[in-house]
Amino acid sequence: MPQSKNRPRHHQHHPHAGAPHPHTSRRKTSPVIIAVLFFALFGLGISYFVSGSSKLAMLIGTIIGGAAGYLFGQQINQAFTKK
Repeated sequence: MPQSKNRPRHHQHHPHAGAPHPHTSRRKTSPVIIAVLFFALFGLGISYFVSGSSKLAMLIGTIIGGAAGYLFGQQINQAFTKK
């Protein structure tokens, strides 16, 4: 079938970036959460054995352990997500 001379000519398609899609392979648990829990329990255990059953010392040990776990978890998270 003959083509019409008035019909527009075919043009090349230019590639484009698609629409942003949510990242589906996101982990359910973060290394930060796991490290905070582990270090908080570890700090609780150490403070229990060092000071006996003093609740204030166990609370302080848990808080210090949780803070150390947070910092350690952040370092692990940065190492895992580095590309």
